[in-house]
Amino acid sequence: MGSYTHYLLKALRNPGSLLLFGGLAMISLISGNPLPLIIGAAGKLGWVVSAPMIPAWKRKVDAGEEQKLRLEGENRAKDLLKKLPAEEQQRYQQLVQTAMSIRENYGRYNEVSRGFLENISARLDDMLLRYLRMQFARDNYRRHLATNDASDLEHRMGLLESEMESDSEQIKRIKGKQLQILQQRREKLVKAKADSDLLEEQTTTLEELMKLLKEQALTMKDPEEMNAQLDSLMAEVEHTEQTVTAIEASFDTQFDRELRAAEEEQRRLQAQ
Repeated sequence: MGSYTHYLLKALRNPGSLLLFGGLAMISLISGNPLPLIIGAAGKLGWVVSAPMIPAWKRKVDAGEEQKLRLEGENRAKDLLKKLPAEEQQRYQQLVQTAMSIRENYGRYNEVSRGFLENISARLDDMLLRYLRMQFARDNYRRHLATNDASDLEHRMGLLESEMESDSEQIKRIKGKQLQILQQRREKLVKAKADSDLLEEQTTTLEELMKLLKEQALTMKDPEEMNAQLDSLMAEVEHTEQTVTAIEASFDTQFDRELRAAEEEQRRLQAQ
């Protein structure tokens, strides 16, 4: 629910009232009579001031914004889903089917259960979107880890350390910088692997809990118990999202750029 100012601005920009005011202004312009314009301005002002206090108007505004957010969420989900491998898309669709079953089972009971369904429906949608985002992040981690091998970095570090024993001080300084960056990249890979494992465990936990919620809907267990489990799960998912490192599509990090710069400087010095 928004503030008075929020609903006032929505009333001010309402297409219907703007169209009516514009029509009266046009009549005044054509006829040369200012009365229609004055009436339109007074009516517009009265509507804008009073609309934020009308419950029906506030409900209409809230419903429109909820619809907009839902459509935006669906569009984001479609975009993310297209980028996932086929097996991950199927995994997501299975969770969507589970959520649909929960809605259907609660929707066919009494008014109390249907009222509860309305309360959790938006949360189920939010959970599905979070699950999809975690899938997308985990897939990025997997692709990054598949093309960056910690053992390869360790091999390169070993070669550098061996070469530095006979290098000049100038070359040794450059290779020392490379060695430092490779160590940082290895640490990054270890962190990426830990984050990937965390995401896998979190998505699996979410899938299992959704199955449990479906079973509870079938047996009509206590709705409040389901609500509490949703609270717990959402808190855990939010914590995971906050602790997992943000993914860059290219994974072209500062470490990678610094390493290339150090290697180029080494080649320049060796060519002298």
